[in-house]
Amino acid sequence: MFTRTSLLIAAAVALSAALAGCGSENDSADTADKPATSASPTGGAEKPEGRLLTAADAKAALPAISELPGSGWTTAPASTETTEPKVTPEKCSPVMNEISTDYTGYKSKLAARENITFTNEAAGQTELLFEVASWTNEADSQLPLTAAQLVENCKTFSATEEGLTLEFTAETLTPLQIGEQQAAVRLAAEFQGTKIYLTVFEARIGHNLISMVQTSPDPTDKSNEYKPLVESIVTDLQKTA
Repeated sequence: MFTRTSLLIAAAVALSAALAGCGSENDSADTADKPATSASPTGGAEKPEGRLLTAADAKAALPAISELPGSGWTTAPASTETTEPKVTPEKCSPVMNEISTDYTGYKSKLAARENITFTNEAAGQTELLFEVASWTNEADSQLPLTAAQLVENCKTFSATEEGLTLEFTAETLTPLQIGEQQAAVRLAAEFQGTKIYLTVFEARIGHNLISMVQTSPDPTDKSNEYKPLVESIVTDLQKTA
């Protein structure tokens, strides 16, 4: 989804990658390996937008650049990040690594994962990512949301990658009321005098997790401004059912 190391390495070079998650397994107890308790936690009839998706379904629901507010937007290349930062204390590793669908422990659980990233430095929004991830087992679609709940006990932590260590602060935000379950968190770190904010919103609907990630030196949470784009993803998933 959004690269976790965007605040570690990208902050040093231009904030490339917002929580797109990365790579290797770690030794901490993580939500990815916990057995699902139910294949259909919500019960009842399956919503069209909550059905298991193909990659084509997920990609078709992503917003086009023409839908973004304002001007000056460009499409950014997909992240190629493949590593996973080491987090101290270890109990906070899920906050940095498992909120992202790119977490290694999730790979075998995903049926489809498609995202698109836009940049607009003139608007003060360094990077804006949207993603649709579809989970084979419906219950697993809440794993990143479970990781987000740990923020309450991980207000500060450090993350190290490729010899670079940054101190992070984390806080929960009020999420947009979209989907069956939601989570919104913001991470912040400073590098060479520049503070970078990573704001993550995730909404779960059945098998699917819709994510929006903002990476910027501006602390303003623009989720409400971008809310119509998230809603359009849900609408498009309903149409393609």
